[in-house]
Amino acid sequence: MIKKILSGILCAVLCVSILTACSDPANSTADSKKAVGELMRPLTVRAPKKYSEMTATFLNTETGETWQTEMTISEEDDCNIFSCEADVNKYNMVHFTSDGKDSMDVAFNSFISGWNVENDMLLPYTVGEKPVYDPQFETKTF
Repeated sequence: MIKKILSGILCAVLCVSILTACSDPANSTADSKKAVGELMRPLTVRAPKKYSEMTATFLNTETGETWQTEMTISEEDDCNIFSCEADVNKYNMVHFTSDGKDSMDVAFNSFISGWNVENDMLLPYTVGEKPVYDPQFETKTF
């Protein structure tokens, strides 16, 4: 009796697997393309006053496609704020150029709102907040 029940369950699983594998992939691809779409995301760079202009070069590491744009500038008390927008579904990395110098490549995604230039390094930046970098190091003895 148990053998009949198990063989019935296995036949049902096999039938469901075959139906799933034979479904029309064109429909699922079209649905996924609709979901991906263009998603413009703002990007902000907070930099010292010595930076008067900045260009952002976006990169898709999978396809190698790049796109470059001039960033707009607004001033804050002790720094300049540069901003632009790009499609997070199309690009996943960015680097900045100012005064002929390129920065390192950094992440561009929905989780990063901006970068802060400090001592020629890019550090994460939350738009509207004064950056405070106070790393806490703890020594462990093994």
